[in-house]
Order: sequence, then C-alpha cells, then structure tokens
Amino acid sequence: NNMKKITKLLLSGLAVLSISGCDMLQLLSSSQEPTSSSTPIPSSSQEPTSSSTTTFVSTTDDAYRVYELACEAGFEGTYEDWVALTSNNNTSTPSINLEDINNHLHESEEFSDLRNYGNNVTILPYTHINGPRIEHDFFAFVLMEYDNVMYFKYQIAYLSCSDRTTEVNYWQVAYVELTNPRSGNKGDIKIRNISFDVDGTGYYNAGFWGDNGTNNNPILGTNITYEDINNTFIPRLEGKTYAQLFGVEDDNNINEELLDGFAGATVSTQNIINVIKSLMEYHYNKNV
Repeated sequence: NNMKKITKLLLSGLAVLSISGCDMLQLLSSSQEPTSSSTPIPSSSQEPTSSSTTTFVSTTDDAYRVYELACEAGFEGTYEDWVALTSNNNTSTPSINLEDINNHLHESEEFSDLRNYGNNVTILPYTHINGPRIEHDFFAFVLMEYDNVMYFKYQIAYLSCSDRTTEVNYWQVAYVELTNPRSGNKGDIKIRNISFDVDGTGYYNAGFWGDNGTNNNPILGTNITYEDINNTFIPRLEGKTYAQLFGVEDDNNINEELLDGFAGATVSTQNIINVIKSLMEYHYNKNV
C-alpha cells in the first residue's frame, strides 16, 4: 500500500546518503538503464553537459548502486521500476490521504502495542472558527473510543482558541458519550454526555478545558466564563439528537435556540459544536 511505498522510499533515501561523493539529486535523477541485461552494472559513465545552466548527470554505475541499496532497504521491484519511480519525468508519485494514515495507525504492526494495551488513535477533520469568524480546516484527535453496548465513550482532543499567543495555545479534551440507535439512522444518534472534566461515572477526570475563561475569569473579549459554558451551554446539547442539532437535511445549520445568549459571544461554543458534529458523523460511519 501507499504507506509501505513511502516507508521504503524513505529507507532508500537514507541508503543513498551513504554513498560517498555522490550528489543525491544526481543519483535520483538518473534514468539510464544498464547496458547489458546479463550484467546489469555498466562500466561507462557520462560527463556533465555544458550549457548556460548547470545540468546534473550521474553515472549509470552510481544509479544502479542506488537501486541496489534501495533493494537492501526494502524496495521490491526491477531496476526499470526504480528508474520509473525516481525519474524526473515521473508524475505518478505515491500519495497518501487521511484514510491511509488512519488505516496505518489502526492496522500497522508498528502500533500494535498501542492497540492491544491502549486505544486506537484516529485523526478527525473538523471546521475551526477563530475570533474574526474565519473558518479553517483543522484536525482533532480521537484519543479513545469504547463500545459500552448501548452507547460509545470518546475522548477527543482539539484546539479551540487559536487567537492566543503560541506559548499558551493549549489544546483541550472533551469526554463525549454518543448513543448507538437501534434505527441505525444518523439523525437518531443522541448525545448522552459532554464533559471537560469528569467522565460519566464522576470518578475519572477524562476531560480538560484548555481554553481561557476558567476560575470565573471571562473569556477574552466576552463576559462568558467556562463555568457559564459548563453549566448553561453544554446541558443544552446533552440529550439532543443529531437531527435536533443539525436538522434532518444535514444542512450544517445549528439549532440557533441552543446558542441563545452564546451566539457571537465566543468561538469556544461554536468549536464545541463543530467538533461534536464531526465526532457524531465519525461515530455514525464507523460504529452505528
């Protein structure tokens, strides 16, 4: 798969660095084949061409040596495969997407100990909103998910406020419980619990509020505190279904009544909603 290809190429790149006196760009740009199929290592070499700009040309011996080292590092393929892969004219370079990364985290032997003795970790995209109300594509991290039969328990870490200086740009962790509806419909998924401190048992601290506004100090530029969000806003979300929050048409429009008194006051509440929406969609696609 793509992840294995990239790993092999990285190892191959390290192998190339071990060749004394050879320029890596020279070697990887070579696209010449061996002069003999029975004896693939040629004996001739080319001199750099003269032009208005410097042109890197490597010997075929060096190029084949790179191929040999790449094979030792894990590359599987013929010399022609290697030339096609490393040629400057090659436009089909390996690419990975978010699904590839998550599959690697969930299936690779490299992370088997984490899966067996800890939890799967999943990267989850969500829409982040900053102070000027500009949307950005951010990622959250699902740190834990547990099937409790009638509902799932999640821990999800994300960055809420990005308007602070980097030295205090702390992330926060939400503990969330989502139902597993018998209907199998996304709209019927219900939020059982959202917490930035204790879990559903009240015994473990499964959440962490990394935004400002704690200790009854207002969030910067507002008169709202974390206590207001925890005691007034979050209870409005708990017990609500996906359909009640986002509509049966899934048009991304939050039920505005839930934001009464909080709308426009702080991006913290909007980012809670955006993260919960992404988590509910992930929950539906994977676990319902």
